[in-house]
Order: sequence, then structure tokens, then C-alpha cells
Amino acid sequence: MMLLERDPVLASLRQYAHEAGQGEGRLVLIGGEAGIGKAEGAGDEEAVVRHASLAARRAVDLGSHREAAAQYERALRWAAQAAPPALAEL
Repeated sequence: MMLLERDPVLASLRQYAHEAGQGEGRLVLIGGEAGIGKAEGAGDEEAVVRHASLAARRAVDLGSHREAAAQYERALRWAAQAAPPALAEL
């Protein structure tokens, strides 16, 4: 499933999560290139914080400071929901 338009896909994922809470199971695979928002779309705040901070450090190493700032900004949007070990990575 392509994520060119995310709203219908995110609505399906929310529905599947609701169904899982009701005891109905489903397997959902989310794939794609690094940095396209898989963890963010899945609502995995710890993965977003962990991977965004890694991407930011990688961007700094490459001299791409604007990209690093964008990645840190992304991580900080999710930081309030992340567990302390994930926050330590920031």
C-alpha cells in the first residue's frame, strides 16, 4: 500500500488498532525508505524519538545542519509521550 495520501491509510490503522483492543487480530506491515514517517504514522513515539535523533546526528556528521534541526524538531514533537530511555538519546 503506497502512502502517497496518508489520511486513508492512517484511518485504517486506527481502525485496526481499535479492533485489536476488542480482541480481533490483524497483521499490518509498514515498509519504506528511511525517514518517510513509518514510525510516526504507526504512532510509535519511542521509535520516532530514537530514529529522529540518530538521523539528526548523522546529518550533523554530514554537515547538513538544517536537516539535523528538522530531525530534532520531529523528535521533540513526540518527546512528551516517549519513555525516559528514549529521551536520553536526545
